[in-house]
Amino acid sequence: MNSKIVATRTETAPAEPEHHVTERADDLLALTRDEFMTLVNEAADLVLAELDLGDRDLDLLNLVVNTAGYLIDNPDAEADLDAVITDQYGIEPEELRGWWDWS
Repeated sequence: MNSKIVATRTETAPAEPEHHVTERADDLLALTRDEFMTLVNEAADLVLAELDLGDRDLDLLNLVVNTAGYLIDNPDAEADLDAVITDQYGIEPEELRGWWDWS
């Protein structure tokens, strides 16, 4: 597991875990990349389980998750969606934007 700290929390953790993910974290004040991405993916799964979303919404939610992963892996990079698409999907940005007439 990557031990690099990618996110920190400054508030005091509750005495009792409020969510099952917090029970798995060794240290709630410092999350590794894998722990952070687990939280992001579980948040996306929670939304998907509770809402009747179509393929377009699913693709958009996955794009957000993949963008979070890209930003963690490239903290010094300028936030650029085209770079995210090229890196995470291996396609030209225009192709992804054409999936649902995203522009």
